[in-house]
Amino acid sequence: MLHAIEKKKTTIYRRYLGHRDGVERRVFEEDEITSTVLGPLAFFEPGPVLGFWRRLLAREAPRAAVPPGDPSRMEFALWPRRRDVEPDGYLRFTWADGTRLNLLIEVKWHAPLSGDDQLVKQWREFLDASERAATLHLFIAPEVSVGLAARNDASPATWQAGGEDRLILVSWRQICAALQHWQPDGPIARWAELTHGYLRAVGIKPFRGFDFARTALPTLPIVHRRFFLGLTHGFSGFARAAAALPQSQAGFRPFFKTGE
Repeated sequence: MLHAIEKKKTTIYRRYLGHRDGVERRVFEEDEITSTVLGPLAFFEPGPVLGFWRRLLAREAPRAAVPPGDPSRMEFALWPRRRDVEPDGYLRFTWADGTRLNLLIEVKWHAPLSGDDQLVKQWREFLDASERAATLHLFIAPEVSVGLAARNDASPATWQAGGEDRLILVSWRQICAALQHWQPDGPIARWAELTHGYLRAVGIKPFRGFDFARTALPTLPIVHRRFFLGLTHGFSGFARAAAALPQSQAGFRPFFKTGE
């Protein structure tokens, strides 16, 4: 699918922008996007996969505890199920010395949480106590306000483990930004390139900053002479008035001045 979108051999991605063909009764947008973006990671070596998450976390959660070096083993599952709780993804990284890091992932795409306690249940019921000690809980969505609300509604200590907050809120825009200009070695580089293009195709674009907006927009001079010497007397059109008035790039006087 990633290759087909890059080469413009399909328009199926338009379904994630709200387009419908009138045939399918339901479109499983979240599941399809999760599979398309995260699914290929199952086929790469543990080190490069963790490299992507390490890059993302360094940008968005620099205090998150990620062990150094490359893990020797990775277990990858989409939609694992335990005790009637089903997150969208669960990755387990293990180092040669026994160090572990788990990533518990919930993905949203223009849909609410499945109950106000969905994230809390994932943390408390999908994981046992030993797993929570080595887990980061990632909530990925177009915008993360519902994740923030879930954190605020829960007990303050819910995601606290080892002195840090383990619930990390990540927007799809931040995922796109982490992929942009990332140049890892090996096959995962191609995944990063294709996935970045895919996210842009479905309307996710990295924020380019206010500096870009400032340079992209034309600078308009500010006219600072009084427009009205009288309400209508002698009025001969704005074009003539504007041409006759001096212009500057900064500063202005009030249009209406009293006391004269």
